[in-house]
Amino acid sequence: MKKRILLIVALASCLASTNAQTPSSEIKNPHDLRISIGPNLGIGSDFCPIFGCSYDDDIFFGFYRDTYNGNLLGTPIINAGYTYKLKKWLAVGAIASFRSTWRNEHQLIDNSIIGRSLKRQFSFTPTARFDWYRGKLVDVYASVSLGVGYVVEKDIDKKNNKTYKDKYFITTGELIPFGMTVGRKAFGFFEIGPSNIGFVKVGFGYRFNN
Repeated sequence: MKKRILLIVALASCLASTNAQTPSSEIKNPHDLRISIGPNLGIGSDFCPIFGCSYDDDIFFGFYRDTYNGNLLGTPIINAGYTYKLKKWLAVGAIASFRSTWRNEHQLIDNSIIGRSLKRQFSFTPTARFDWYRGKLVDVYASVSLGVGYVVEKDIDKKNNKTYKDKYFITTGELIPFGMTVGRKAFGFFEIGPSNIGFVKVGFGYRFNN
């Protein structure tokens, strides 16, 4: 999958560098700013629907547990993106993303909170977008993105008054086969496709000239 994404990005780069750029006078409002949100399915090993994962079983591998983990909670994925149109059908840019999750650990006997696990992810993901339909008010497109995310983890052990921290990098990316904008300068948009920065995104944007 990664090789395919890299191949598509490399192909887009070659097309942008080897073909003459369309004169700016022929491309209206080449700058594109967007803000969107999407569902947060967890960071790292915490993949599950937010508000849907619960770990409150009394039995774990045949042994009685005196603690349990609560539901995975979190923010939606928040994205801010910018692209510049090199051709009428091709735009390149990047997406900055943020998301956070947290989960409490409870004492089984009285449900008191004895610990908390926190995760935050900051991502920077270069992207290439390909328009395959342009109407008066509606554009339909596909996009491919590949980048890096920085994850900060913190586990708080209130019972023993200890805090454990970890930081690491992950790969971020998406392959969007269908995206749609409605509007010209100011517009709303919707995207869906395999992604770890929001497999479904809705938001608004603004296009402008230099």
